[in-house]
Amino acid sequence: FQIGWNYNFDLSFLWKDGMRHDVQIRDGMLDHHLCNENAKSFALKTLAVNYIHPEANRSEKMLERLLVEHMLVNEKGEPDKSKMWMLPPEQVAPYAVDDVILTYLMDNFHKKILEGQGLMSVSYGVGRYSVAVAHMIRRGLLVDTEKIPEIIRETRHEIMDIWHIAREKAGRPINLDSPKQVANWLGVQSTSEKALSRMRQTEHVRLIQRYRKLNKGINSYYKKMMEMADDEGNLRCDMRLHGTISGRIAVRNPPLQSLPTDTSLYRVKSLLIARPGYKLLQADYSQAEIKIACHYGRETAMAKVVASGQNMHDVVSKEVGIPRDAAKRLNFSVIYGVGARTLGLNLDIPEEEAARYLGRYHAKYPGFKRLYNESQKFAERNGYIDLYTGRRRHFNAGYSSPEHKASSNLIQGTVAEITREAQTRLHEELESYGIHQLLQVHDSAIMEVPEDKITVAYEYVREIMEIRNKFILPMTVDIGHGNNLEEAK
Repeated sequence: FQIGWNYNFDLSFLWKDGMRHDVQIRDGMLDHHLCNENAKSFALKTLAVNYIHPEANRSEKMLERLLVEHMLVNEKGEPDKSKMWMLPPEQVAPYAVDDVILTYLMDNFHKKILEGQGLMSVSYGVGRYSVAVAHMIRRGLLVDTEKIPEIIRETRHEIMDIWHIAREKAGRPINLDSPKQVANWLGVQSTSEKALSRMRQTEHVRLIQRYRKLNKGINSYYKKMMEMADDEGNLRCDMRLHGTISGRIAVRNPPLQSLPTDTSLYRVKSLLIARPGYKLLQADYSQAEIKIACHYGRETAMAKVVASGQNMHDVVSKEVGIPRDAAKRLNFSVIYGVGARTLGLNLDIPEEEAARYLGRYHAKYPGFKRLYNESQKFAERNGYIDLYTGRRRHFNAGYSSPEHKASSNLIQGTVAEITREAQTRLHEELESYGIHQLLQVHDSAIMEVPEDKITVAYEYVREIMEIRNKFILPMTVDIGHGNNLEEAK
């Protein structure tokens, strides 16, 4: 095993210099995330000061002084480490050498903790996952850059139409970008997204919502995709394995994990296209979180509903005797310990009525409340909860990690671990068939498959991802493919 720090970043350079692609690694930064995902920083020198020696960052401070002396600074006048290559090698050497020494010392520190908790196998697994993610970043996704200007033009035309309609409805000129003017027009105090969603959906409210979403499409997605794609249209995201406390991968720049689902408003997914000779394939775990909640909560009644294949919201609405929209909201939120106050606000009903809904729901499906209570007690007693692989979610004193979120952390963390293991195997077992992993969005895997291997790819992906005998319900996947991500659903 090769030991590094933020090794995922280094691999892109090492591969360019000819290093083998099937390297096995352990990453000190990711090991620290295993030991304490609540840490405020995962920077090597910062952690070394805390755990190795109080002057472990001396070479870093020296480097920063040199950068300032040579005017190698950012717009704020702060030292810019990305420009250290402009310094003489002998001046950078102490900083670089300390990187190696401190990585080694931190590895010794981490191994004692991980071995004591029986987590070395998880560390090796996370290292394999990191290599898979590095390959995903290296390949990137192909963006239809020729189509974006056309979509922006069409979107701007619709935005102008909305301006004219709003002016006509208001009977006066109105600046739709001014919250104050919009609030006066609607006769409300706040026009935040949350406030608008709770209002009666009048024509005026819907108009403002559409206007803002269309602008968001241009500014947050279309333009950024154009700016961030390389000359060949390849888009490479920043994928961080230590970016969340749950263990889920965090995708940023651009945030492709939060792509809008409303394709009537946003055409973002249609812009992520397959390369010539390939199709995009997406495999998504079906009802993953509710299944895991049923498993840990020993919730057999809901498990039967899910296993039946019936519409879960319709069944719950009928069995509990509550409106369908309330049943849908409860199905998605009760596993995370939603209370009457929050439920009432979300459904726009009195808190007392929301409490009655919750009471009926828990009477019919008691396992979720049992899971909530048991998880909280375990976390308070032990300071952590164990996930599916043995990985721990810690609740450390002094950090923002309330134990009352233990059940939701258990559910989300377990799904994240299931997906991590699946994503690793997908890369390791399918790359040789020309099937390339491109992106992980929560509990779904997106890959590029040669057109002549689509049928067999479905079989391979199901065999790798699906879990039939470890949980109360089988972890199955829904698979789709197409020429772009919108079609691959």
